[in-house]
Amino acid sequence: MGHEDGMVFRTANGTATTPTWERVGATGPNPLTPRRFCTCITVHPTDPDTAYVAFGGYEQGNLWVTTDGGEHWTNLATALPHAPIRALAVHPRRTKLL
Repeated sequence: MGHEDGMVFRTANGTATTPTWERVGATGPNPLTPRRFCTCITVHPTDPDTAYVAFGGYEQGNLWVTTDGGEHWTNLATALPHAPIRALAVHPRRTKLL
């Protein structure tokens, strides 16, 4: 779940009556740094520890990835224009393509 201030949360029991949520990306050696509206979260179809997070705003750093469940984050938008990303999908047969 993403919030308008850039905070991102994950749960391991989302279908429970009262799911528990844990904030990810706030600390660590590679934190998730955007402090703006989170527009999209896409989880890899075969690896639940890999997730892509997109942000709005005409700024740099609008696409991030984690491969360890949210402990470390990498900015994938270094070569992209400073524009919002509204949606993201993983290719269904070639999962290395977004």
